[in-house]
Amino acid sequence: MIDTIPLMEQLQGELVGLLRGFDAKQWAKPTACAGWSVKDVAAHLLDGHMRRLSLCRDGHSIAFEGGDLGAWLNGLNAQWVGATRRLSARVLVELHELYGPQVMEFWRGLDPRGKAFFAVGWAGEAESEVWFDCARDFTEHWHHQQQIREATGSASLMNREYYPVVLSILMRSVPVAYAGVDEAAVVGIAAIGEAGGEWTLERRGDKSRWEIREGRASAGTDCRIEMAERDVWLLFTKKLTPGEAAGRARVTGDRRWAEPFFGSRAVMG
Repeated sequence: MIDTIPLMEQLQGELVGLLRGFDAKQWAKPTACAGWSVKDVAAHLLDGHMRRLSLCRDGHSIAFEGGDLGAWLNGLNAQWVGATRRLSARVLVELHELYGPQVMEFWRGLDPRGKAFFAVGWAGEAESEVWFDCARDFTEHWHHQQQIREATGSASLMNREYYPVVLSILMRSVPVAYAGVDEAAVVGIAAIGEAGGEWTLERRGDKSRWEIREGRASAGTDCRIEMAERDVWLLFTKKLTPGEAAGRARVTGDRRWAEPFFGSRAVMG
């Protein structure tokens, strides 16, 4: 289990402090989210808080009539961002100040080992524990705040305090990318940088599933993948295509074991 609540609370405080200091030009800067400004991404983060409280704390429901879940979620996100363009930056910050603490109170009131409201589908789970649902939210909020920071030239959150925890969560998407590979192998994965780390992905002959663990393999590997720590984040969040990621990675050993990795995704939509 990974307890991300303290870091999430700290992250929320950093966001409010950051947004308070922006001028009109910074609010309007474009981000890596196509068509979304810094203000739009900040509004999207607020939507995450308010939707979580509405659905999970208050029992409100939003009808999903079937079809592509990712497309439906993207539509909800776009509707919200479009509506919040009517709000001032000041109102947006004040709403973050109001609802951020309520979200933290909500998470702290739950049993971390209880059944989550939402399964973490990108990790291949049909049912998740609360701590993992919370950890998924933490990575979402880290991810979008980092986009805001990169767009405005603000201090990066890709540091030793946050990023190793982010990676330890996002790496849980990797076995899903290998689900169709039935052979046994050991793959080493390294995120190269001051805040990066190493993981071992393995499927033994007597196991039906791939498993990933933190740390370098104690024995040899069939393949080793090395990527810059920032590129790993971009890959997992769909800001690099598999081809782009493969072109930026250094692969040693049998390259066929690396190809599924470049299809890893740790976001919905």
